[in-house]
Amino acid sequence: MSNCTLALDYSREITRLCASYSLAGLCSTECPFFKEFQNEKSCAYGQITQEHIDLLQKWSDENPPPRSKTYAEDFFDKFPDADICPDGSPAVCRVRCYGGECKSEKTYPDSSHCKECWFEPMPEHIGRLLEKKTKPINKTEE
Repeated sequence: MSNCTLALDYSREITRLCASYSLAGLCSTECPFFKEFQNEKSCAYGQITQEHIDLLQKWSDENPPPRSKTYAEDFFDKFPDADICPDGSPAVCRVRCYGGECKSEKTYPDSSHCKECWFEPMPEHIGRLLEKKTKPINKTEE
């Protein structure tokens, strides 16, 4: 949960709010800040008052960010028939599919602790990168 009295949380949440209410960079009349402060021509990027912080906190609490997909969820979306370990993780090391460094191979060489890696949230940029790489190839009939 965000605490909009903190500068980084405020910045992240106001960016999220503006992205959800703007169209082509223009503020929407549906934006809570536009509705509340339109007569003052004050936006969240202008002067930050306690009213701004309270309004943003309310919006943030009512509109939590979407939960990140785990590596395992992404893998099983792409390979629904893949083998599954008893712990629910794919029967392959995450590093072989997504790259990075295996956290458990040095400690657990039998790969029985892959769940630790597979059930971590997957950064959004990795998901977008993989979608570009895994698009199906269109085969033409010969």
